[in-house]
Amino acid sequence: MEQSQLVPGQEVTFGPIRFVALALLAVALPLALVTTNIRVAFNTPQLYDYAVRRYDASALSGIPQGELLRANRELIRYFHDQRPFLFVTVRDGQGRLVSLFTPEETVHLADVKALLRHLYRVQEGALAYVLVAVVAVFVWAQEGSVRQLAWTVLGSTALCVAIVAGVAVAATVGFDVFWSALHNLLFTNDLWRLDVTRHHLIQMFPEAFWFDTVMLIGGATGAQMAILALGAGAYLVLAPREPKGVATTAAFRVKPQVRGRPTP
Repeated sequence: MEQSQLVPGQEVTFGPIRFVALALLAVALPLALVTTNIRVAFNTPQLYDYAVRRYDASALSGIPQGELLRANRELIRYFHDQRPFLFVTVRDGQGRLVSLFTPEETVHLADVKALLRHLYRVQEGALAYVLVAVVAVFVWAQEGSVRQLAWTVLGSTALCVAIVAGVAVAATVGFDVFWSALHNLLFTNDLWRLDVTRHHLIQMFPEAFWFDTVMLIGGATGAQMAILALGAGAYLVLAPREPKGVATTAAFRVKPQVRGRPTP
């Protein structure tokens, strides 16, 4: 009867499983970064306040800036709590207590909240996969080398750069077309088509602000991937090459061992 004994000298590998794991990792890495950056953006009060101040929402809406900044905090809280709809009252320029958002805006915000919940699950899943894949493939199962991980990061960077560049070109050439196409893809109704003359939501967050935000998220994601790519490239250039057919993290050879009386 034969039993496998692990001794130093040969890579332990499951080719198809490793290939699929690495391909998914190349996709999951930029997905995790971009969704994380979107999550950070939607939870940064300073970004909301930038929109109100930069695009003079107070003058457009007739509502004091302090009231709009307070509403920004309510928006962030709403995206995290269990309220189905957001109802915010503010005092206008004449001191009257009025509702900030119309019924159409209120329903649209509920749609945005639901979309963010789905996006956060995608972000958490992508981050979890990146961590699990690195630990399972390269640490626990020892199926791949650090060089393979570095090449995967470089491939992921190329994919990310292509996507970010495409979005940047589309947004720069015609942001209104890009923005409309994105909303048609993400929403099943047209409540996002707001009128700047009477809807406070678009007065607070106009298309110009969303252009800035798309560029900011794209730039942050590209910079993060560039840092990872520089690290991967530096490793590939500076680290000694592993022996052909032997993985750095896997140093075992399957060698048959015979139990019982040896065969003459």
